Amino acid sequence: MRAVHQVVDGEPKIVDDPISPLFINADELRELQYDPDVFITPIACAMRVGVLAASRFAEDRLAEAYRRGVTQAVILGAGFDSFAYRQPAFARNLRIIELDHPSLQRAKRERLATAAVHVPTNVEFIGIDLDRVSLSEGLRSSTFVWNEPAFFIWLGLMPYVREAAIVAALRLIATRPRGTEIVFSFARPTGANDDPQVEAARAWLSRFEPTALAKLLHMVGFSEVTFLNEDQVARYLGDRQDELRPLRRVNVGSGIVGTHANGSA
Repeated sequence: MRAVHQVVDGEPKIVDDPISPLFINADELRELQYDPDVFITPIACAMRVGVLAASRFAEDRLAEAYRRGVTQAVILGAGFDSFAYRQPAFARNLRIIELDHPSLQRAKRERLATAAVHVPTNVEFIGIDLDRVSLSEGLRSSTFVWNEPAFFIWLGLMPYVREAAIVAALRLIATRPRGTEIVFSFARPTGANDDPQVEAARAWLSRFEPTALAKLLHMVGFSEVTFLNEDQVARYLGDRQDELRPLRRVNVGSGIVGTHANGSA
């Protein structure tokens, strides 16, 4: 969907991502370029805005976290996330840890090599199966620094994780030093007929109302919890002439350890 955005949609870009089209093969890229109508249906556009808004929100929050002193970022279930390969100037001072299933990580690295995309020296790959290995074990096999704050990105994965495992991961992150933050996406407890990704929704293992999720985050130790809203998404979209429109509901949030909205501890 990020690749579609670069090729099909107009300006301004919600996320300016020249790397994502390099992850897809030549036939797929030709489909984007010469048969774009399938990508401008209302459902396709809504799904794309949701994905892009989540990435933009995460990357904007990461920039803010860096300004308050966070220097390590962990991308959980990184998949084909491209932030590390188009990183802005501030991110060059970050330690970026991509944590994902070994087979998917291998596929990504092969596509990076095929596209001759440089892997920056501040990027570290940790291949683990989170169904078999805990997040704690995965981080301990990396250069992650436990006594320093960190920024965690957990997008597109939480619905496929059981609630007990979500609670365990959030509790672990909430015990990190003050200033640690997580940005996550989640699924709401709506019926499958209300969701454009009907097939994907059938595989979801967890769903949350925002109020219940906020309560959970506070319970495990996050002091500030916020959710991306329709007005913010509208600002991301800007003044445009294509088919992308603001969303009525956005299932993306953030939790910060040890700080409050007014900046006090």
